[in-house]
Amino acid sequence: MSTEQKTTVALINFVGLPPDHLRLNTADREEIVEFFANEVVKYDASWLDTVANEVYRQAGTICYTPEEFAQTEQGKAIKSQGLWTTDVVNDDKLPVVPWPRLKDQSLRPLAGIKVIDISRVIAAPTITRILALLGAIVIRVSNNIEPEFGMLLLETNMGKYDMQINLKTPEGKAEMKHILSEADVILDGYRPGCMESLEFGRQAVHEMALKRGKIYVILSYL
Repeated sequence: MSTEQKTTVALINFVGLPPDHLRLNTADREEIVEFFANEVVKYDASWLDTVANEVYRQAGTICYTPEEFAQTEQGKAIKSQGLWTTDVVNDDKLPVVPWPRLKDQSLRPLAGIKVIDISRVIAAPTITRILALLGAIVIRVSNNIEPEFGMLLLETNMGKYDMQINLKTPEGKAEMKHILSEADVILDGYRPGCMESLEFGRQAVHEMALKRGKIYVILSYL
């Protein structure tokens, strides 16, 4: 399941596990584990998968074997695709540009490349952490409105800069446009349509690229 605090609390309430339940007010770990196990066993994986995703919008799924996944609706939909796909926006107005000139003698392969990390939790932040390890300048866009899973930040935020930006405000949008003006790579780890609703979808970013005369590489792990 997702580590998103608000939706997780709502879901565990639904399956009879409210955080303030009297049985949970104990320091006895074994007692708490037993209580959770006795409640969760009442529901099967298929029901939890449907309710969690379609009702509570949780990022979670059943742990299938490769053979089982191939028989699911999602497995059938992507069976002809590889591990990744590439879409190229052809535009003669965007010429090839040289690799950035470096002021130091860094030998790391991505030195000088600027990456904007718009993601949360595990998968996408891990990708940009690796890019930072390879020498890229990674700026993570975060905000102080949505709760963070602090333990993961220790692992996935290493080697990055972090900017508090609220993309729902005019000030935040202006800040985002500023950092995008100097970026080379954008990683979007949010649900499809999310960045479009905030005015930073692919089409909007492409128009920014046309104005500055330099392409962006946009990565999406969804």
